[in-house]
Amino acid sequence: MYRKSARLFSLIMAAAIGVSLFSGCGNDKKTTQKETTSSATGDTKQEKPLKFSILSWAGTSDYVTQSPDITKDKYLQNFNKKFNVEMTMKMVDDKNRDQQTQMLMASGDIPDVVLGLGDVNYVGLAGSVQAGMYWDLNDILKKNADKWKYVNEIPKIAWEYGQVNGKQYGIPVQYLGTSARRGTVIRKDLLDKTGLKVPTTLDEYLEVLRAFKKLGVKYPYAGRTRWEYTDLFFSAFGVQQYDQWNLDKDGRMVPDMIRPEMKEALKFHAQLYKEGLIDPESLTTNSTDWGNKINAGKVGLFTSNVGDLPGRITNLKQNVPDGDYMLIPSPQGPRGNKGMYKYPPVNVMAYINKNFKEPERILKLIDDQLSPEGRELIAFGIEGDTYTKKDGKIQYTYPTTKSGVDEQAWRMNSVCFARDDSYNKLMLPFQPKGTELLSWFENIGTKEGYTYFQPKEKLKTIDARPELAPKNNNLFLDYSAKIFLGQGDADKLFDEFVKEYLKRGGEEVIKEATEMHKAGKFYNIK
Repeated sequence: MYRKSARLFSLIMAAAIGVSLFSGCGNDKKTTQKETTSSATGDTKQEKPLKFSILSWAGTSDYVTQSPDITKDKYLQNFNKKFNVEMTMKMVDDKNRDQQTQMLMASGDIPDVVLGLGDVNYVGLAGSVQAGMYWDLNDILKKNADKWKYVNEIPKIAWEYGQVNGKQYGIPVQYLGTSARRGTVIRKDLLDKTGLKVPTTLDEYLEVLRAFKKLGVKYPYAGRTRWEYTDLFFSAFGVQQYDQWNLDKDGRMVPDMIRPEMKEALKFHAQLYKEGLIDPESLTTNSTDWGNKINAGKVGLFTSNVGDLPGRITNLKQNVPDGDYMLIPSPQGPRGNKGMYKYPPVNVMAYINKNFKEPERILKLIDDQLSPEGRELIAFGIEGDTYTKKDGKIQYTYPTTKSGVDEQAWRMNSVCFARDDSYNKLMLPFQPKGTELLSWFENIGTKEGYTYFQPKEKLKTIDARPELAPKNNNLFLDYSAKIFLGQGDADKLFDEFVKEYLKRGGEEVIKEATEMHKAGKFYNIK
């Protein structure tokens, strides 16, 4: 099952390619002290600080790149002090995360704790999980079942994403208490100018986008490269354009990209392009340029992780002082479908290098971060500096500048590596639109969203023929781009795509996927 990923790991390790990092240390500094148990708040009697290195992301953050020495950062130092650790961060760039993580694996200087996106099959790890490079935590977790209260509260399904053949290699450090975290964002100030009501159907959405165009909005709607963050109109037709699978009318497990509903969704996007209602570069604009267009006030409607809304408002107001955003229900399609892509239960897994001598203390650190005291520390930073307490109540000012937002994100998302990643409940009362965010999570996000299936393990047919994988499938991207740009008859082009995909081995992929589904080897993300 994992032969190809293991071979990839072996080849990369043999290459021994170097990687440029801001800071780091190897596995030569191990501690084995066993004194008094430490705590998130800092007891008077503690073990010696736990020394470890960790793979981290944020290499392109302005806060990081503009720091004279990020190893001396006050938030990192505060984290180390409060949790009684000496954590050294090895950072890779967000833009090239997969490639740089692979190179880090090849360097031989593998950190004590490695973070990986999604499940054990994350491409950046290059098969290192399957190759047995990390601790199997089953015995450790059983032994300490009553010890780590908050680790035990991580959803059971999240742990399954870190397993290989029953061995528990991964710890779901950034898990989701709720799978709905992406929503539809509209420029409220522009909607008010149109005099139109909040749209709910596809026709009403078209009406609003046309009104935005009349107002002179450069991009009434905008997506980004390879159909990313362009899911609200796909979901309205009951499909998704990523690596989703679903059942067809005959009960077969098939990639969404070949279902008839996908043809409808692509034809709708072609209409948006023809009428000038969508950024014509939506299929090629990278995430940075897409975000810059939004921040500049050039976009009227887009998809966003809901927790990012306060920061987006701050960035917008730097360029459009009167600009404002609003979360609205997603468009309902012809068969009642609506809502964004739902996330799997895990964003990030942590793996502990098998050469590291104190895996229990890493799990204790994770438990401390998930505790109420840990969550407060992570959310608000340094008492007396970034926040104060009065009569037991937090006093905190949410940042109003981009640099302030970047600094806060560094503290909460990079220095901290364990959390419920759906949204930060402690921060909501202090955030712009905090009440609106909470209302969305409780009243909208729970009532909409695209339910789909995800394989628990790699398909052998796709392992042998990776070009058949749904995610970023070049054949689909080529044909869908032609449909989007109006370069031929949409029906004919889509039918040609499906025929070609099946001819190249898609039939075998569907057969294997269907058998796996019947055997219970697919997650149902809902």
